[in-house]
Amino acid sequence: MDESIRRFESFFDWSVGETARSCQSFEVGQVMARRHNQMQVPDGTDPGLRGVMEKNRLDLRLYEFVMYLYDYQGRVLFETLEKS
Repeated sequence: MDESIRRFESFFDWSVGETARSCQSFEVGQVMARRHNQMQVPDGTDPGLRGVMEKNRLDLRLYEFVMYLYDYQGRVLFETLEKS
């Protein structure tokens, strides 16, 4: 999440002060903590999970592509950002 926010700031050339960054970090942390507490990933042997995965296989392929694209953009477009 923090990396995505840094990319937005870099891409749109936003100048964010330390106070705003601190507030932003706090709010993102709160949201992520709530989401983490709600998530329960079933074990991979669960037949129900296998059925859902098969039904949503194209969604899973799209997710894999999105992860690849995010990594690629990070290396190509934001390489200097990641080094700092």
